[in-house]
Amino acid sequence: MARRFFWFTVLILFALTAYTGGWYWAADRLVQEVQARTGDLPGGRHLECENPQAKGFPFRIGLYCDSIAYSASGMAIEGGALRSAAQIYNPFRLVAETDAPARLTFAGYVPFDLNWENARGSTRLALPEPMPEIVSTELTGFAMTADIDGKPALLTADRLEVHMRPAGRDIELALRFQGLATGEILTGGTMAPLTGVVDLVWKDGMARLGRGIAGSQFTVRSIDLAAAGGGRLTATGTAGVGEDRLIDADLTLTAENVAGLTAVIGRAFPAVAAQVTTVAAGLSAMGEKPSLPLRIADGAITLGFLPLGSLPPL
Repeated sequence: MARRFFWFTVLILFALTAYTGGWYWAADRLVQEVQARTGDLPGGRHLECENPQAKGFPFRIGLYCDSIAYSASGMAIEGGALRSAAQIYNPFRLVAETDAPARLTFAGYVPFDLNWENARGSTRLALPEPMPEIVSTELTGFAMTADIDGKPALLTADRLEVHMRPAGRDIELALRFQGLATGEILTGGTMAPLTGVVDLVWKDGMARLGRGIAGSQFTVRSIDLAAAGGGRLTATGTAGVGEDRLIDADLTLTAENVAGLTAVIGRAFPAVAAQVTTVAAGLSAMGEKPSLPLRIADGAITLGFLPLGSLPPL
């Protein structure tokens, strides 16, 4: 009996030693891979993970960075610490979180500051190649401000979710949000918080991923917006971003509760409130769910026959 116990103990110690050695070998390989895949990349891209470390022993393994940064095609983002982890028994499902704040810049524009209370992401990798089956990100208490006098708010949201998954050469994108509102600097007025879902297909997105959004085309399968003050708006159609980063779109909008929707748009865009009221009067005669075309040509927005202004380049 004593001899059996001795060899059983030896076997356990051997297994623990082998497991520990294997974990630290994998951790070292992870750090080496990150170091090899950061810095200057093809296509003028640049990726940074400051002080990469592998942590999580004994039951998890993950990458930790003191800060992260990425730049490509005139766009750059710098963020705080990144922490990621995968369970040893399920290494193809990764979870991560990152700390605020972050700074987003586009060539020719003022920088934007991003803040949030919590930011978490997850992905599931597929075999035989470790390609993501789906990537999901969730932010709560999100705020985006412009780095100019007064730090005006551009966008705030109680909750934001972004989901992406490959579909052949395309990428399916879904955005969900609660309490989304824009600042006066964007619309000239106060927007009632919105709840909604945006469902898009990014054409040839797998080839364009990481190269910037210029030149992209999208199929708008559904956009569904509901305002806290009343009113609902849905849209389908197509959209694109030119090489000059100006937006083009051909959408069909369908409204519910036209009166509530008119009030929301009028407060958000006071400069065109009178025109919106005129259009709404005509829409009310078209039934409970009237539809109108929304066209954007080189950033210039037209709803039916009503011009609503222009969008700046992305």
